Amino acid sequence: MRQPAYFKYILAVTFTNKATQEMKDRIIEYLSDFANGKSKGLAREIQTVLGLDDTIFKERSHNALSGILHQYSQFSISTIDAFFQRVIRSFTRESGLLGNFRLEVENEQVLNEVIARLMDELGENKDLTDWVIQFSKEKLTEGENWNITDALRDFSKEIFKDSFKEIGEEIQRVQEKISLKDFLNLLRKERKACMELMSTRAKKALEMLDQRGITAEDFHYKESGTALKYFKEFARGQQAEANARVLAAAADSDKWAAAKSHKQKELKELAARELMPLLNEIIQRNVLYNSILVVEQNFYSYGLITDIARKLKDYKAENNVMLLSDASHFLNGIISQSDTPFIYEKVGSFYRHYLLDEFQDTSELQWKNFRPLIRDSLDQNNKSVVVGDVKQSIYRWRGSDLGLLQEIAGEKSGAENTALHILNENWRSAENLVNFNNNLFSAASVRVSETVKQSLPSETFENARQNPVRHLGKGFVRIHFLERWKGTDEEDGEDQALYQVPRVLEELQEHGIALRDIAILVRKNEEGQRVAGHLLKYKRSGQAKAGMHYDV
Repeated sequence: MRQPAYFKYILAVTFTNKATQEMKDRIIEYLSDFANGKSKGLAREIQTVLGLDDTIFKERSHNALSGILHQYSQFSISTIDAFFQRVIRSFTRESGLLGNFRLEVENEQVLNEVIARLMDELGENKDLTDWVIQFSKEKLTEGENWNITDALRDFSKEIFKDSFKEIGEEIQRVQEKISLKDFLNLLRKERKACMELMSTRAKKALEMLDQRGITAEDFHYKESGTALKYFKEFARGQQAEANARVLAAAADSDKWAAAKSHKQKELKELAARELMPLLNEIIQRNVLYNSILVVEQNFYSYGLITDIARKLKDYKAENNVMLLSDASHFLNGIISQSDTPFIYEKVGSFYRHYLLDEFQDTSELQWKNFRPLIRDSLDQNNKSVVVGDVKQSIYRWRGSDLGLLQEIAGEKSGAENTALHILNENWRSAENLVNFNNNLFSAASVRVSETVKQSLPSETFENARQNPVRHLGKGFVRIHFLERWKGTDEEDGEDQALYQVPRVLEELQEHGIALRDIAILVRKNEEGQRVAGHLLKYKRSGQAKAGMHYDV
């Protein structure tokens, strides 16, 4: 029988301080209920799994609760950042950090200081000054805000993300081998070569068609988005995008000729033999061309962000600071070079089991840090639990990756090490909402898989269907698609949405629903302000209905 103090070998990790405290409160509350014969439903379920009678179950619950309260400091429920900080502080000597290093939580404050230092170099650092001038000209040309400080602050937030940290050191190494100006010249040279090659291939295709007297009349859809139009654009040295018709023609010779064309057979044979290889070569080379264009459009931003990364590194060294956003990357460097047991001995912990909550919000770098620890636990025949909702991964909070849940449940973790439990009962939402989500995700995931020609979307949601538990008050779902009319301003769609809001509120109130039970969700704060302002204006207008409320 395991001892009441065994809880000290368990580490539970979630993402926010509020969730951490809530988890602690719930565990203590449930243990108290179990010890006093309450929470019958959950208690009965646990008793069935453990094979315990009422008396022993109450006794164990009481002992576990007493153990936690008497050794509360060893009750290990933590945010992922707090846990990483504990590990990092035990490695100050190995990392070169001073023992009194400061952990900075506010990235914004540090970034403002770093940008101010960078701006102080203008005039003295000629390369940096030229780069900033070019960046400012680029912003003015695009019709954006010319304020260089605001622009730098906006895109420089990328350096705090795990995705940038993965490549930051590689960027520095590349710059040591080749200057940014030389690299930009190479990009422009390569882009020019791509266009020349595509133009040559397109002219060759048109020449073949002209020699055989094949015209636009012989093509299916003539020149309307067809391969013929595609060839003509590139022959003139103009870049074009491969639409659905062009891609279909690249894959199937039957998609070229019009059914009524007397040259149908000849065009089909020519396409299969000569034109399709040329078309596919242009399409593939156009991907590289577009990639180079995107790089060029962001090149001055790229150059400046490397300078900011350099300044940030100097700032942290001078002030003995580590950013909270650096914790995962720093710890990954330690774990990749050390034995997992050694890491835990340094921290002074001997965890045997792990509970990772809200796993869909875990980034790949964070998982790299935890994976060897969990693997070590599994090697000692201990169990760990990962809990997550793959549907929530679409929001990509904190650089999260939905593929990690597949990795846990799939071959990478080993089928012999993994037991997958689908929690398919929804206790929170009403029946119609659950059914709507089931239908939406089932249909959308299949459509996305068909469109991108990959099985991942449909596989991701194949186990996402849930069974509603709440049948009282079945719930209601209504969707309006507000499309702006051709030739109108984009804001027209928002105006239509604002027009609908008070009318929906009136309809709901007529059905006896109070305003306090209604929430209006928007993407941005300014959109919320517009909704509030519109409701206030509507309330004072002659359109407002008597007895209805429009207060926010």
